[in-house]
Parts: sequence; structure tokens; C-alpha cells
Amino acid sequence: MDYNRLILQFDRLVNIEDFNGAGRLLEESKHNLADDEIDILLAINNELIGFYRKQNDEINCLRVINETLTSLFAITDKKTEFYGTIYINIATGYSAFNYILDAEKNFKIAEQIYDAVLDKYDTKFSALYNNFASIYLAKNELVLARHYYKLAISIAENNGNKLQKAQSLINMTYTYDSVNDEQIIADLLDDALDILYDEDIVKDMEYSFILKKYSQDFGYYGYFLVEEELKNIAKEIDERYRISERIL
Repeated sequence: MDYNRLILQFDRLVNIEDFNGAGRLLEESKHNLADDEIDILLAINNELIGFYRKQNDEINCLRVINETLTSLFAITDKKTEFYGTIYINIATGYSAFNYILDAEKNFKIAEQIYDAVLDKYDTKFSALYNNFASIYLAKNELVLARHYYKLAISIAENNGNKLQKAQSLINMTYTYDSVNDEQIIADLLDDALDILYDEDIVKDMEYSFILKKYSQDFGYYGYFLVEEELKNIAKEIDERYRISERIL
């Protein structure tokens, strides 16, 4: 199977918001795989886990997670970056639907794999630490959550990944929960906004997704005009991409 072509088709359907078609495309493609195409099956399921998570479809997300874990169980040597990333996606799916202990378990498996195969400053550790932090935030272990967000920010800075840094800054605000922390929260949000408004940031669908995801956080802290502006920017980007897809 031509996996890259499949994902291009999937992305196009997502960009025009044909979500039913996008999910159906990937689900049906699995029936056309040969028995020895296990890595392609895992890659497709990896996409589906993230897709169903973003669609807030708990039933299908958990179904694909279970299918993926079954496939992984049969593989003896999983010490590659590919498998580490899959475990992160599994854990993120669990976390999205509040299966916190299952998420923590799979994040730790991913960390063990990454420790074995990646440089300690690899940008993928930033995403991993962000996810670890979200787990400890859910468990109300705020100091530990803050520690992991700071690690994530450090690695994002080291790799020049501005958007990843902005996400960590916004997420870290929730580790400060008292009146005395209001200035720290404001500083974190201002630093994140400086990045989100940076003219050098590529204004693509990933950027749009991040604006939509985090605009509500600014509203939560009373930045209502900012929340509205970020939503409008994302809307303009989405519309531009929909028009370009229709032309193609």
C-alpha cells in the first residue's frame, strides 16, 4: 500500500471537514493490507487514534487503541522511534478521555523507548514531557507538572520550536492556582501570545488547530478579545485552505 498517498487523501478530506469520509477512508484501507504490512497497519491506527481523539469520539478512539496494543504485543523488539511515537499517541488518547493511569503507563513505555534511541535534546522529548505534565496536572501534582512543562519548554527552545513552546507556556498556567500567582499566569500568557502573533510563524492548518485549541484558555483567564481574535484568525486560515482544496 502507498501509505503516503493515503495520508495525503486523508488530510485533504480533513481540511475540507469531511470527517466521516476521512475516518472511513482510513478504516477501509486497513482491509486491503497484506499480513506482512504490520507497520503500515500501526501507522494507520496511529493516525486514527489522533483523529478520533480530536473528534471527541471516545468509543472509536478506545477501540483503535485496543487494536493497536494487541498488534504491539506481538512485536518483540519495539525499541525504535516509530513505536515510541505510537505509545505516546495511545497514552494521549487515554488521557483525552480521563483514563489517567492507562495514559501514565503508556507514556512511561514511550519514555523508555525514546531514552534508548533518541538524543536527550530531541524535539520529541518536548512533546513527551508536555504529555507527562498533563498527567500530573490531572492528578493535581502541580509541582511535578510544572517541572515537566519547564523541561518541555527548554527542549522546544533548544530546537527553535516556537509553537511547541507556546503550548507549554499556556498549559503551565494551570499549575499556578492561587491569587498570588496571577502575575505569573499573565506573564506566561503574554509570552505565549508573542509567539502566536509572531509574523515568522507559518500560518498553516497546524497553526489554525493550535489557535482553536488554546483560544478558550485565554478566555478562561479573561482575555476575551484575544480569544475572539485567535478564533477569527483560525477561521480565516481554515476558509483559505478549503478554497484551495476546492480549486485542486
